[in-house]
Amino acid sequence: MACPIRFAAPGGVASVHERGDLALDDIAGRTVGKCLGLGSRFTTPPSAKPAGTPPLEVGELVAAGSLIELPIEFRNMRNQLLLIIFLFTVSVSAQSRTFKWSDELCEYEGKYNSKKYNEVVLRNTLKLLSHDGFRLNSTDATVWTFDEIAKLDPSKVENRYRDIIDELEHLEYISTPYTDEIKRQKLVEARQLYQLVRTTMAAYTKPEVIRNYKGAEACKLNFGEPIIAGGDKLAAAWRKVNLRSQSNNADPARLQRRFEEQNASPDRLKFALVETMSFGWWNCANAEVKRSDVSMSDRPIKEFKKLFVRVKTISCDEP
Repeated sequence: MACPIRFAAPGGVASVHERGDLALDDIAGRTVGKCLGLGSRFTTPPSAKPAGTPPLEVGELVAAGSLIELPIEFRNMRNQLLLIIFLFTVSVSAQSRTFKWSDELCEYEGKYNSKKYNEVVLRNTLKLLSHDGFRLNSTDATVWTFDEIAKLDPSKVENRYRDIIDELEHLEYISTPYTDEIKRQKLVEARQLYQLVRTTMAAYTKPEVIRNYKGAEACKLNFGEPIIAGGDKLAAAWRKVNLRSQSNNADPARLQRRFEEQNASPDRLKFALVETMSFGWWNCANAEVKRSDVSMSDRPIKEFKKLFVRVKTISCDEP
């Protein structure tokens, strides 16, 4: 099929010249077109250029200010292609969403595909991979003074534990081999920590329950049994605990003075129970609870970033 091309040079007379078939060179419209078939060049009609002038490329015609009028069929094709490009661009843009979050040091902004995720599952996944996400508060397990023992609230811990397990088991998050493993680890951690918290709370008034705790055998022997026995065995264990605390304290002399004052008190076994339970039994058994990997490395943030098309760091505090 011949391709009539009408072009008018500045100040010239419009005319028609036929040469080859017309095809798009670039769907984005960077080049208007070429006449193919007999060659990649076409010539202007004699009336549009002086004799002896070499044929002009389409790009040269455009650069020279000439107007090229395309056939109506071709213009329709071009418009359809440009519409497709526009709709594709709009579609891609509509799928892209922004998600912001921060950790202990930095603030981030990520672009994600909304066809794959939504903000809710991203928030849940971030919580799953965070250090404090779905973690039982273990500070409720021990006391600082003997009078606080009566204020311990096992039901509060029970309710929080059930909430954590229910949230984890029904959590909508982005499933990957890594996030699935972290979920499994957090369930194990929550269950073990709950058993330890409940055992410790109960042991203040019924110390023999320590024997029923699964695991932490050395902790049972070194601290549990003296707590159960009471009297001089408890006092001896208390002294060992206090000496260990002194070795890790910036002011060991202060701890020694306080120990001597409490040891001389009629309530010395109450002081012995409080300190041995917290800094002896609890610290020992708590160290054996299996923690999730989110507490040990920077891998969680690296894995979370993989969920985005791109991520940029907005700002960071000095470490």
